[in-house]
Amino acid sequence: MSQRLLPAVRAGRVLAILPYIAYEECLFKVCEASIGTFARAGTPWHVFYKQSPSVIQQVLPALRALDTYLRAFPLFIPEPEDTSTLPRGSSPSLRERLLHFVEDFNVLPRDGSIIAEAERLGVNALATIDRDWLRATGFTVFAPP
Repeated sequence: MSQRLLPAVRAGRVLAILPYIAYEECLFKVCEASIGTFARAGTPWHVFYKQSPSVIQQVLPALRALDTYLRAFPLFIPEPEDTSTLPRGSSPSLRERLLHFVEDFNVLPRDGSIIAEAERLGVNALATIDRDWLRATGFTVFAPP
């Protein structure tokens, strides 16, 4: 069991585990529902997002509210570091970096998660077919024209 999880379980502060990928999917569903309210009738939410990526800024308060709500429960959201034998550093969590990248780059949560993981691993060159990543300043992004 991880260095963060075991003490929390022993102290009774954790009653459930929310896998990181499930956490990310919850954020995605909020994006999907919220962005759809801004799109014109007949325009799918993801088409509207591709045309107006800054709409994610309107959704960010709902993403942060969900994050706060989930953290109020006695649950644990494991991150890759939790399966490592290395000691956890004092740097921001993967969860915090995901939200940071959603905010700064106007990307969806899955993209923010991948970029956060690349950052954690010290990778600054990203290859993708998703042109949204071209907004990821501070990274070298290789994407088709």
